[in-house]
Amino acid sequence: MQKLIVNADDFGLCSSVNKAIIDCHLAGNINSTTLMVNMPGSIEAVELAKQHPKLGIGLHFCITEGLALTGTSSITNDKGEFYDWGNLNKRILKGKVKKRDIEEELKAQFDFLKNANISATHADSHQHIHMNNMVFSVFKSFFQDSNLPIRLVDPPQINFKLFLERPKKGIKQILLKILSNWHRKGLKNNTNDILVSIHDIIEHTNTTTKSYEKILNKLQKGSIVELMVHPYINGTDLKNFYVNEWNKKKPFFELCFDEHNILNKKNFIQNISGLLPIRYDEI
Repeated sequence: MQKLIVNADDFGLCSSVNKAIIDCHLAGNINSTTLMVNMPGSIEAVELAKQHPKLGIGLHFCITEGLALTGTSSITNDKGEFYDWGNLNKRILKGKVKKRDIEEELKAQFDFLKNANISATHADSHQHIHMNNMVFSVFKSFFQDSNLPIRLVDPPQINFKLFLERPKKGIKQILLKILSNWHRKGLKNNTNDILVSIHDIIEHTNTTTKSYEKILNKLQKGSIVELMVHPYINGTDLKNFYVNEWNKKKPFFELCFDEHNILNKKNFIQNISGLLPIRYDEI
């Protein structure tokens, strides 16, 4: 029997994103989310998590945006700000990142949840940075004794049409497929079989209910599927946080606004899939 996890990333980013995720949870479409602990809405997200105990809370490990909890290190600039995804990966490739710094930041972020009396259901990362070999080795070692489920960013199949029409996205999916197969070997922690998202389909500029039907109807039976979602509300806090990057990120944000509008419909996911969304600790 197929199991479907609908996980909302970026809980804790800001108040408007927190509200969007809770809206979709109350609508019956999201029972799982991952919390960013170094963002403006992190404290509010902790309080919301306690108010909604049926919402599974995981760690959305973030080392590509915001301030580090552990201060300056090889993964931050001299202000304690994380390098962006591209620059961090380049620094890792050039041998400029100390594995110990990633370990200490992961411990600090996970301890944030523990100190807030939140029992994490699983772990993933912002912008999938944990799929990087060095970062994943830290994840695997840190969580091996707890057997905490870890997300693998494993596309269901290579979409060559996507590769032709969106080459960068296609290449990224091929790399993620290779990395997922590699990371799955020897991994004792529970994980998903595949990961899907509306951000991976070709007609990505116009998200409708058909977008989700198209994704979910092609899935193989008997697999553990994570549908990764990013429901956002177009709030002033989001605009203020990304004031210098708004135009660059606007296409992504518009998809996120669409996701909130669709996933805010009562029992939408169950109605189109026949499956009740579960949490990672229920696989």
